[in-house]
Amino acid sequence: MMRVSGVPVLLLGHLWSRIIIEQCYGLTYEDVKTAGSGVEFSPMELFTLKQEDLEQSLVYLGKDSLSLEQASSIWKALVKAYGDVSEIPDKCLQQLGWIASGIPLEDISNITVTEIDTIAALGQFHNLSLTQLTALAAQVHKSWAAKEPEDYTCYDLIALQHILCGFNRTAIERIHPSLTALAAQVHKSWAAKEPEDYTCYDLIALQHILCGFNRTAIERIHPSAYSKAAKTLGGLKYCPMEILQGLATLAIDSAAFGNTALWTPAQVNAVGCVLGGLDMSYIASIPAKSLEFLTPDAARCIPPQLIKAMSAAQKEKLQSTATTHFSREQRAALSSYMQVTHCMTNSSEIDCSSSPREFVP
Repeated sequence: MMRVSGVPVLLLGHLWSRIIIEQCYGLTYEDVKTAGSGVEFSPMELFTLKQEDLEQSLVYLGKDSLSLEQASSIWKALVKAYGDVSEIPDKCLQQLGWIASGIPLEDISNITVTEIDTIAALGQFHNLSLTQLTALAAQVHKSWAAKEPEDYTCYDLIALQHILCGFNRTAIERIHPSLTALAAQVHKSWAAKEPEDYTCYDLIALQHILCGFNRTAIERIHPSAYSKAAKTLGGLKYCPMEILQGLATLAIDSAAFGNTALWTPAQVNAVGCVLGGLDMSYIASIPAKSLEFLTPDAARCIPPQLIKAMSAAQKEKLQSTATTHFSREQRAALSSYMQVTHCMTNSSEIDCSSSPREFVP
């Protein structure tokens, strides 16, 4: 191999290509803003972002799911821009979004996680591995040196979210034991605030803790506050039916989405899993065209009896992608014609003769 001043020519070529890319073809904030996402760019392109452009671009770069290579490149660019992991400001950590999946373990141990907003941002689901979550949990515990698991408040748990998956069973069992107890703790902490006073921000923060409330308390929430938080609450997959029914009562209120016969596709998808709490007459009145783009998660939440109550036109609009993971009971609730149609159009993805599965909304 030819060498120039002791440096292999191949290596020089690689270095020059990197310099050319960085100096002549480096990404800018305007490039990222125009694309609206980091998904459009290669890992090498993403690495060329300079500090000012990078800071401005984070809101776009982290909003969509990235490949591990893309996320890793953006994180490396961020570390390069600030010189050290510990120097990356909280405002950047709070905007990482899906970039977080590209943080290596050695860097997680150097991240400063004292601000609750930073912990809350990292605690959202962004495809971090269990190993990454475990390292992040250790870092949080280190930052909260004076606070043991039994001291965690409802606000701490809301912030931690998926970081809790990195704790061990012993630590988890030292936390207040149930959603119902947690809901009671929230109510106690918010002594001066009744359910009717909850804002959309309160509801978004509470999320699955709402599953520990009772239907009476849920129906005291103002429908307009619910409607603004609906997109988040539509993801409550494992709430008791009485909670979904309470939220459905809010959804059909005139101050929220009103008459189901007038619901748009956007409103249907915002309601999401709360569809499972509607009465049969309400589910049957939703315009068929508004069900056409129902998400798979929302479709999976609809109990068999509500699927059975749907009209033929509504069932016809349910796309095979939305019914892929239907239980056998849900599939059986489709008319014979519709069941055959969905099985045939999706035969490579679903076994229509599979044994019954318990329905879990």
